Amino acid sequence: MKGFLFPILTLFAATVLLGCSQDDSADDGGMAYSDKPVYFLAATNDASATRGSVIAAGDLPTSLSFRVYATQQRRQGDTPVDDDITEFINPGASSTDNVVTYQQVDVHAGTTYAPYYVGVWKTNVEYLWPQDTRFVNFYAVHPAEAPAINNILASKSIVYDGSTEALSLKGQYDLMYAAVRTRRDDGMFTQQLDLLPDNRAVALEFHHLLSRISFYGRLSEELASYGWKVQIQDISICNVNVAGTLTFADNPADGAALTPAATPVRRSIAMVMNNADEGAHLTLSTTAVEQDAEGKNIPLTSPTDVAMLMPQTLTAWNFATETSGTTTPATTGGYLAIKMRIVDGDGRYHLGTASSYETMFSPFPINWSASNNYAYTLSFGLGLNAKGISKKQPIAIECAITPWTTAEVSGTATH
Repeated sequence: MKGFLFPILTLFAATVLLGCSQDDSADDGGMAYSDKPVYFLAATNDASATRGSVIAAGDLPTSLSFRVYATQQRRQGDTPVDDDITEFINPGASSTDNVVTYQQVDVHAGTTYAPYYVGVWKTNVEYLWPQDTRFVNFYAVHPAEAPAINNILASKSIVYDGSTEALSLKGQYDLMYAAVRTRRDDGMFTQQLDLLPDNRAVALEFHHLLSRISFYGRLSEELASYGWKVQIQDISICNVNVAGTLTFADNPADGAALTPAATPVRRSIAMVMNNADEGAHLTLSTTAVEQDAEGKNIPLTSPTDVAMLMPQTLTAWNFATETSGTTTPATTGGYLAIKMRIVDGDGRYHLGTASSYETMFSPFPINWSASNNYAYTLSFGLGLNAKGISKKQPIAIECAITPWTTAEVSGTATH
């Protein structure tokens, strides 16, 4: 009997080893991996005009890049085991291995067939899926130039302390995140890529973290009744907090949050104006907001280079009670600084001169939330000087708040 069992056990062991060599590999810690690389589908759920570029709803433009981090954990059926979490994509802050770009891959790699290339989103260094006994938690940040996380196991946070331009949230790019928990054979979150039948792509749905700010303008009824015109050269939002922390939840289903720093770092944010030429001005002459041929309101600030700022709350400068300034208000409250001049129908200047503009101020309360569009309409009187004094009407502010148009990422995107 023993002589009969030995060949059977030997054959069984050889079969197991052969199976492992075909689909399993082990890292130094003994973790089993497949031979299937991780690819991505990348899309945004919101349409937004961003500083320097427009990212529309749907697939991300293939010219973009982002970073992805990932942990893995054992699963029992559909339940993740929280005491068994290890790193998966975690190369460190000095590495670009986890930068995801749109690349061409050979679907016939490793075969005798002629190369055939298709485009996919993938990391600079190829990562292979863990075996299907593991969940993978993916955390992605756009753009790739955002500060990197050094160790995703130790901290899932990116700190913007305001010490440099790169570490200040001043609207220089559209900060977005995506997070999802999935596994290699989970069809709910993934989709087979055409021509890559054994590989599934992780669907990353990016969400906007910042607030979108724009300004429109019109004359107050009083100035319009005089036949005066207001010429606006620049608008800045002052005392905006540019320091905060982006933190992913451990469970990807709980997303991520951007929290302002407890000790604010205040900055003046210069808006990009809707001027054809640098140094030019925009002219308001009626009580109506200027419209284009389609009847849409024309903004004072750029419609394509739109400020994207950190969600936050800030009370307005109280010029009646706070210490007066000389050239700028002495306050930690929010206010607008507007370079402008006013001219009447006879060419006489009531503010500024033919060769200069005067900076006037207006209290400006802030209550911004993520992924909202804030369209402010300024009704121009003369505004206030730094001491809070105005000869004519101050500048009145109205705000229309709308969410960006959302579009479901269907999981059927192709690249």
